[in-house]
Amino acid sequence: MVPELVSSDAKRLLLMVLYRSGRKPGASIAELRKEFGDRLEELVEELNEKLAELGLRLHLLEEEGLAVIAPSEPVGDIKLSPLDSNAVACLGILVGLFTAGRGVVKRSEFLEVASRKVGEAEAKICLGELAREGYVKVKGDEIQLSWRAFFELDVEKLAESLAREVLKLSG
Repeated sequence: MVPELVSSDAKRLLLMVLYRSGRKPGASIAELRKEFGDRLEELVEELNEKLAELGLRLHLLEEEGLAVIAPSEPVGDIKLSPLDSNAVACLGILVGLFTAGRGVVKRSEFLEVASRKVGEAEAKICLGELAREGYVKVKGDEIQLSWRAFFELDVEKLAESLAREVLKLSG
């Protein structure tokens, strides 16, 4: 007989998070709390012990109201992103602007820079796609990096690389 690796409730939690509902990955934290109540955090810990062996972690993103499974460390060599090349270019532009602007970028500033690369209409489409997929949060005229950017990108390393390139060009 094969030993149980995790409890049946932990298995149910894992399945709920893996089966995406709607456009966003993961599961609603409210839905999980309704299903598991006060045991949710305990079940998350139980699952994370096993997921750690695979280099994964279940994250409860309270601000977004989502529970998602993501790599423990950012991964740069595996194509996880559903983004096309224009959206990836726009994400790179945003990371560069975030680096210069201390974490918040004005929508108008992004559109001005990105429009030169992909055109204004495409820049707007890409911004919407980046927001829908969880890479950025758009609040009014401000854009911020969101959970997925930090899980899939080594943002600090990318920012350092961009800074080095800017120094080469200016010096």
